[in-house]
Parts: sequence; structure tokens; C-alpha cells
Amino acid sequence: MENIFQEKNGSIAGATYICAQPSEQLQNQIRQWNDSQDRRWRSLKRIALLFVAVMFVLWIGGDLIGMPGAFELITGLCTLGGYWIVLLIGSFWLGRSSVRALNEDMVSQAISEMFVPGDAETLEILVPDKKEPAGWLFGNPGGGICANSLMMAWRDEDALYLADVLRTVRIPLEAFYKIEQETQKCRINQWLQETTPQKLKKQGVKVSRPNRILIQYNIVEVYSGEEYLCMWIPTYETDKLRSLIQGKGSMQ
Repeated sequence: MENIFQEKNGSIAGATYICAQPSEQLQNQIRQWNDSQDRRWRSLKRIALLFVAVMFVLWIGGDLIGMPGAFELITGLCTLGGYWIVLLIGSFWLGRSSVRALNEDMVSQAISEMFVPGDAETLEILVPDKKEPAGWLFGNPGGGICANSLMMAWRDEDALYLADVLRTVRIPLEAFYKIEQETQKCRINQWLQETTPQKLKKQGVKVSRPNRILIQYNIVEVYSGEEYLCMWIPTYETDKLRSLIQGKGSMQ
């Protein structure tokens, strides 16, 4: 069963539900911006790995030639924790105020062009990204890694609307079929909620590293009239979704 927001042939699996999009120029600008940020993050990871490799050589080499203990201590600590230190410093640089301002300007413009109401709520949506080869090692048997994003959510008498910076999706309330009762697990790399992960432990949230967060999610089935599609919702967002579509459709 395909996720509505899964990329497919340059669009999403639920393309028939798209009811509004910002201008093509703005869409291209947003995609280029996202691609450039992804490239910067990948470069940052390579720099972090290179830093650790250099520190490891200095650590071992310093021990062989009898460097002072302070030198060995510093290079040893940098070898063991340097990767995360570089990523932390880099994340602050990638999230500096000028970058946030540019990102917020594009988001505001996209929302304005799609006429998203000012009282819209936010709803976190998960999209399957890839498999985690060592998922079993970290308590995640399925090994699923998800991309998570906050979408603007609102409804009218007939439909639920979900908007990100590239599109607004309109899902008729009667299309919602059911929410799977059995929760599943996946890993996300960024935390988007205002509350801390620790406050949602009872809802299956577990943090092992800053960029390794395990969460539980429910699968919401949607019947388009021709095929079944689905949305993945963190368990801590399921009640919010229910409140948005309460009393409509045939969802179980």
C-alpha cells in the first residue's frame, strides 16, 4: 500500500488529491534550496569523518612517538566524540539566523499563494525513506527510516486539507477508511515537536542519539475509489488527526 506522500514519477503517489500548488518558479526555488541544504549536510558528514580519521592517526602516532599525555588525551577524545562535535557545530551553522530567515520567507510565500488559513493546525506526517541495515541492532527490527515533516492541516465540511511548501492535498473525509490499531516503529533523524522527546516516552518515543530517534506510528488507510493509499502518523499525533476528521467518513 503506497504512502500518499511517497515520491513517485516526480510527484506523489496521491497526486490526484493535489488541489493547490505555489507558482512553478517558487516550487523550483524551494527544490533547489532543499537540494543545496542536503548537499551541505552530506559535505558536513564527510568533513566529520575526515576529522575523526585525522585525529585517530594523530592519537595512534602520538602514542608511538611518545607525545605528551595531554596531546594523547585531546586527540583520543576528538577521535571518540569528534564526529558528533563537528555535526553539532555544523548544524548550528546550517541553522544560522540568515538561513532560517530565507527558509521562512519561502514558506510564508508558498502558504500565501495556496491560501492556507491562518488558523490551520500543524500535523506531523511520516514518509518511508529507506531501510536501516543495522536496524535490529538499535531495537528497530523493521529497520525503517522515515522523513518527517510538519504540514498545515485544516478541514471543511467535506474534506481534510494538508499543505506543505510544495502542495496542498485535499482528502475527502469519506475516503478515510481506518487507522491500524497495531503500532509500528521507525527511526527519524529530526525532532519537530515543541515538547521534548522525553515527555512522549509513554507514546513510544526513544532517543539513543541526537539524530537517532525511534518512534511508534499508526498507518491511516485511505480509499481513493480505485486503490488503497495510506498515511503514516506518529502515535502522538493520531488523536489530533481523529479530532480533525471526527464524525465523518467510515474510518474505524
